[in-house]
Amino acid sequence: MTVRSGDPPFVHYDGAWKGHRSSLHFVHIERVSTRKRKYNWELSPHRHRDLHQFLICQSGSGEVAFDLQKGTFAAPTVISMPPLIVHQFAFAAQSKGYLLTIADSYLKELLPLVHAPHASDVLQHPLVLDMNPHARLWGQIESAIKPLNEYVGHEFRGSSAVIVANILMVLEGVIRHPASSQPADRDPGSQRARQLYDRFRALIETNFIKQWPVSAYAQALAVTERTLHRACDAVAGAPPLKIIHRRSIIEAQRRLLYSPASVSEVGFSLGFQDPAHFSRFFSENVGESPLAFRRSRLG
Repeated sequence: MTVRSGDPPFVHYDGAWKGHRSSLHFVHIERVSTRKRKYNWELSPHRHRDLHQFLICQSGSGEVAFDLQKGTFAAPTVISMPPLIVHQFAFAAQSKGYLLTIADSYLKELLPLVHAPHASDVLQHPLVLDMNPHARLWGQIESAIKPLNEYVGHEFRGSSAVIVANILMVLEGVIRHPASSQPADRDPGSQRARQLYDRFRALIETNFIKQWPVSAYAQALAVTERTLHRACDAVAGAPPLKIIHRRSIIEAQRRLLYSPASVSEVGFSLGFQDPAHFSRFFSENVGESPLAFRRSRLG
């Protein structure tokens, strides 16, 4: 496991990613079983600034959490996770599959080659797709994974063409899945709510440490608090304040586990001037104090 320098960053699981995260044609693939045994088959909450990730689960099962949503999955499943979405995977022991990671800029280059309507819109949001093991789309995705695993990272002759062709097969399988394009997605009202929610989430990323109230977010987005509340309820099933608090809690958990800062220092770094206030806030949302949370996981 590597931790990039910063304030403090999200955890990334491949040291080779450092220095290549903005590479236009960056592609990485790894077996779930290769690295997940090292972390007890669990990846802690993390996000990728400019990388799009696809989990292809071929056997076994697990749990996925993102935003305020949490659910289970069982093979065969494909999970599509766009950049900036804080997410977490946990796998049942001996699960098999692959994590395919692609630079978001490169993905946008390839999408026009899929020739599917609304392809870019489909991949803007997290997807958890149950696959039919006997359907063409699943067979197409599975057949693309083996050559990707063989060719990515090697200088085989013609490897670029093979990689592109097989990435396109994965993308088509995801985009053309029936669950990837629901009628509600084409409703103008639903689209507006999603767009406002996405802008709200992006604004949270840059301002949650400032402890902005919901009114400040609404003002920055040029909408009323009521409009923002309706959009968040429609898309995430939660009010804006809960979404803001959830982001703060995820960051607090990460800093408690991956930084040497004291509990008080973690609270200060997240905008809490009173350590007691931070402790109450954390306990109310997590069910245990920050110190208990840290000790139970780090010993």
